[in-house]
Amino acid sequence: PRLARRSAAAAPRRALASASVTPVELDVSQLVAAKGKVVVEPESVVNTTAGGVLLSTSANKGDQSFKLGSVVAVGEGVESACAKGDKVLFAFRSGVEVSAGEGSVIFLNDDEVLGIVS
Repeated sequence: PRLARRSAAAAPRRALASASVTPVELDVSQLVAAKGKVVVEPESVVNTTAGGVLLSTSANKGDQSFKLGSVVAVGEGVESACAKGDKVLFAFRSGVEVSAGEGSVIFLNDDEVLGIVS
């Protein structure tokens, strides 16, 4: 049996578009947090064993349920007592991480801050 061919009108052709993404450099010092948000710059932790062997970051993710970071910006209406420059503790999988130049920042809801480290 012969297969029926579709007419050109029945199957529209799709144009191929070439999308180019331009990387944007994010200046953390100029960042203003939205209402109810806290922006945190996570601290990089070097994981080593007692013998001095370096561990990969993925090797210790199951054991560590929190992160430590410095507050970069605090939005209006934040009910927690954290301020710019404070070191805070937050859950490992909380917030939204955004690349910022050489590092990254994490946007947290104010209730995702577990505590302030003094």
